[in-house]
Amino acid sequence: MKKLLFFLFFSPFYCWCQNSEISYEKALISKYIKSSYKKTSELLTTNQGCFFLNKDSSLFTGKAYIIEYISDYYFIGSSTDSSVCRVKIMEFKNGLRNGISKIIDPFYGHQISKDNYGETEQLIELESNLYLPDSLNLKEQVVFIFNNYDLQQGDLSEYVSFSSHSFYDLNGEKLDVETNILGDDWSMKKLASDKYLNKYLKLTLQKSLGKTGEQYGHFASDEEMFYYSVPPYYCGKSINISNIEIIKDFKIKDQ
Repeated sequence: MKKLLFFLFFSPFYCWCQNSEISYEKALISKYIKSSYKKTSELLTTNQGCFFLNKDSSLFTGKAYIIEYISDYYFIGSSTDSSVCRVKIMEFKNGLRNGISKIIDPFYGHQISKDNYGETEQLIELESNLYLPDSLNLKEQVVFIFNNYDLQQGDLSEYVSFSSHSFYDLNGEKLDVETNILGDDWSMKKLASDKYLNKYLKLTLQKSLGKTGEQYGHFASDEEMFYYSVPPYYCGKSINISNIEIIKDFKIKDQ
């Protein structure tokens, strides 16, 4: 009975303390966010999340923000205080991140969270722009031939490699290029089929702004993203094989 009375007496006080702490944290966060800033989750995106749009689908220009907690990250979230927080503010022009971005620790100097990594800078400013030059959003065609391929299962995806391969332009001139012109492993995997072995393939390569790099992450990439990077993540020049055509009577020029 005494325990019940104790609980009933102190429970409202405990709840009040918790609510006060939450309100205090919200106040520390909100002082960095101006009313003109847009929340990233309220904006539309295209190009795999690399372009930001207004709700009417027009290109977004202005400042957007996101509030991230370390607990949002799979690899680093379980090994430190879950209340470790960053406010990230990005400037956009015509849908692309362009200008000075800010990564803010809103609890810096306040006894709210304990960061086991010791990353205690109050403010990081960085200029990390995404550009869409005229050379992007273009299609390029090459001819590719290979006599074998290999698929290796990795942590992030299947890794693709080709043996005894050659590239040519459409006129049969040999090209001195590497397989990275075919894009990432997700793109190259489209060619990893026995039906394409030892056949001249006319490939259409679509260059655009899209996802690049390690999109599934690990401990080091989580740490880099949370502490030192701003959305949109893993965006840059993307190459994708958009069409594959087998050429039966392709003639190569004498080397």
